[in-house]
Amino acid sequence: LSLDECMRITDAAIIEVARYWPQLADLNLSGCRLLTDEAIVNLAQGCRQLTSLSLNGCELLTDAAIVALAQGCSQLADLNLSGCRVLTDAAIVNLAQGCPQLAKLYLSWGGRFTDAAIIAIARNFPQLAKLYLNGCRLLRNEAIIALVQRCRQLADLNLGACELLTDEAIIAIARNCPQ
Repeated sequence: LSLDECMRITDAAIIEVARYWPQLADLNLSGCRLLTDEAIVNLAQGCRQLTSLSLNGCELLTDAAIVALAQGCSQLADLNLSGCRVLTDAAIVNLAQGCPQLAKLYLSWGGRFTDAAIIAIARNFPQLAKLYLNGCRLLRNEAIIALVQRCRQLADLNLGACELLTDEAIIAIARNCPQ
């Protein structure tokens, strides 16, 4: 189901989707800016078969929504949290513990993610193939080095506007990411 850019969709609609479509596997809510944690908590409780979810630009979501996803949607393989500006490392740490099949993760221009979030990703997602971190301005070399040393399947990595990175991180990418 794709509802991207349906900017007038509210929690009420997503709560009903969660209630009536428990087998839903793929949902795009990008740009649904009115959605809050309540919608995502209900989604996580009702649609446990989700494998792909895009919440790009859902700016009202907090860590509580992502914790609920981590607890309820363990089959997630593709998750877009780009533009979810208030998320913190805690959201990503919970996600890393609860969604072991994650292969594609988009965190661009999102929360206030630090090295702790990226190290949690590195430790828990060795199968990660795609990671977008562009605009995550607090990331340092150490996190990226840990990431590329552990995530050997990484074929698509976006680090644009990660202003603290230096040659050291790029050299590590070149040496550790054959794809």
